[in-house]
Amino acid sequence: MEKKVAALIFKTNGEMVDVEYNDPIKLEEMQQAVGGYIEPIYLPEGKVMLVNEDGKWQGQEPNLNATAYLKSSMDYFNDVIVGDALLLDMKDFK
Repeated sequence: MEKKVAALIFKTNGEMVDVEYNDPIKLEEMQQAVGGYIEPIYLPEGKVMLVNEDGKWQGQEPNLNATAYLKSSMDYFNDVIVGDALLLDMKDFK
């Protein structure tokens, strides 16, 4: 039986979708979840949020839930996340 990795996708439309991937998660799967090249944001509680590296250049919609999650995890976070974002445990980001 294959090991599964649980993750959460923050959609720009406000949806938060629980997803499972086979371990290890493939780069292509992470890129598909965020709609392009991934940029990791490392969180203090052992999580990592992956966002689209070019999302702002592409004019993607703001992601209010992902932004609020980061602000609650990091007091000093003062940016806005755009596009869909993928949240997973640091140990699963390889």
